[in-house]
Amino acid sequence: MHMMTKMQRANPTPQAKTAVRTRRKAASSSAPLAAQPSLRKQATKAGPKPLAAARDAQPSREPGISVGVQLRHYRLSRKLKLKELADLAGCSESLLSRIENNQVNPSFTTLHRLCKSLEISVSNMMAATDESHCVISRPGERLVVGRGGLRDPEHSEAEVFIPYRDGRLLEGFLVTLRPGGNSNGFVSHRGEEVGYVLEGEFELTVEDTTHRLGPGCTFFFRSDIPHSYRNPGRKATRVLWINTPPSF
Repeated sequence: MHMMTKMQRANPTPQAKTAVRTRRKAASSSAPLAAQPSLRKQATKAGPKPLAAARDAQPSREPGISVGVQLRHYRLSRKLKLKELADLAGCSESLLSRIENNQVNPSFTTLHRLCKSLEISVSNMMAATDESHCVISRPGERLVVGRGGLRDPEHSEAEVFIPYRDGRLLEGFLVTLRPGGNSNGFVSHRGEEVGYVLEGEFELTVEDTTHRLGPGCTFFFRSDIPHSYRNPGRKATRVLWINTPPSF
């Protein structure tokens, strides 16, 4: 019996060999990282965490044009003080200061009144720097004017899909009006404009005539005639709006 035991130890069975390999593998996997040179080397070369890498790879979708910086530039070039421009545009001095410091985004119509007071158009302020013969803008890439949030009393914003450049004859916006959104009074400027109501209810007043429009309706009028608009419904209204020449 004693000799048999020694022979068994010298020549372990296949089952015993498997058990030994299993115990060694378990001990290796439970050892600390510092005790495993190959694993430590792999961890060192692993690079940034997946979340950080994904975040760094995300392209910025913020527009490259600062409304605040542009406004300040035009205001100073015309030698206007904050209060003087605010009075001309019918807004508070504190609001204009926050806009110029990029703390808030002006509503679409507030920006229009500021630009009109500076004798420039909204499109002019958002002038494109590229010289492409064909401008393609995909969802999420267009500059949005007037994204003022729920506290914006005019509840309006506009996506610019015809970037301004000297010599261009058109300007175009995709205007979104939340319920109650409006032009904050009558506006007028040179040129002509045409629009197509994509969805929602739209009320357009040109001079002293008010029109109630819905999806599929179009409109056209001379821009120098005082006009206003609003969303009288309970859902968002979207209007495709074209002006010529760029003057809004």
